[in-house]
Amino acid sequence: MLIKNAIRLQEKDRKILHELDIDARQSYADIGRKVGLTIPAVKSRIEHLKEKGILAGFLTVINTEKIGYTFFNTYLKTNFNSWDEEQDFINYLKDHPNIGWFASFSGVWSMKAGIMARDRQHFNVISRDIFTRLGKNLLDRTSTQPLAAYVCKHKFLDDSKIMDGGFYHITTPVELDRQDLKILSLVDEDPRISLLDISKRTGIAHTVVQYRLKRLVQSGVIQEFRPIIDLQKLGYQWYHVQFRCQNVCEADKKRFISYLKVHPKVFYIIGLIGACNLVAEFLTDGGDDFQNIIKELKQEFPDMIHSYEPLLITKEHKHSYFPRDILQNEKDN
Repeated sequence: MLIKNAIRLQEKDRKILHELDIDARQSYADIGRKVGLTIPAVKSRIEHLKEKGILAGFLTVINTEKIGYTFFNTYLKTNFNSWDEEQDFINYLKDHPNIGWFASFSGVWSMKAGIMARDRQHFNVISRDIFTRLGKNLLDRTSTQPLAAYVCKHKFLDDSKIMDGGFYHITTPVELDRQDLKILSLVDEDPRISLLDISKRTGIAHTVVQYRLKRLVQSGVIQEFRPIIDLQKLGYQWYHVQFRCQNVCEADKKRFISYLKVHPKVFYIIGLIGACNLVAEFLTDGGDDFQNIIKELKQEFPDMIHSYEPLLITKEHKHSYFPRDILQNEKDN
């Protein structure tokens, strides 16, 4: 049972979002052929989804390890004196060149900021600046480092689809030049930007842009192109759950992750270095749905889950996996 006042998707809109979920760079013509609509009809429906706030944009998922940056998840517990003060800090993080995914929570943590840093020393510099900016408004903080992350397609769009592997893992960086970085920068800003527009804005020949973008995908630098869907407008509650596990051997861990991968309510899984062993994100229908999921997991893995901390995601503020300072670093070098 979805939350009251949720927007209900028309079937054609659901199919369009599903196709964008598979590959958000698909052309209107390709989407139209698959869902049985003309190009103008597809464009019109996508614009309508944007106007209603359901489709909030698009995201290029980049494996930051492949470009020489590590992704650190930093959880902040804050207490602001006013709404304006909180918004000033949110805007500061949104504008920060090294902040990726960033959201507000309801729970023991107020927000999470994904920090993209070249190494631990660079991370310490960035995080120290953030903590200094917060001053007395910072009550507590902790950080974790992902070992691997697994992402699902949005199962409510097509419950026959399950994730087929990890997209983020610690790995060796790929050799990139300034042309590659320019292309990455533009597809980070606009994942659906045309090859022609990339060529015009970079001065790189159209055929070279096409070749380089394909190579960035094949090398795993670009993992996928996705739609950003406002899940709250569709009536879903989105939980970010920190699990602390005990008595875990490698076989048990694999079984737990495999179970989560095919779970109809799981959206995202992250294996971590840090205070908790694993994070899973769930899309729930409200009511007792979330507690029933936790009960199910504890029954299935009674000796493994030591504790868990649920965090309800109340608002996403930023989506990016491209550290903007990399362009300046390349220029300086």
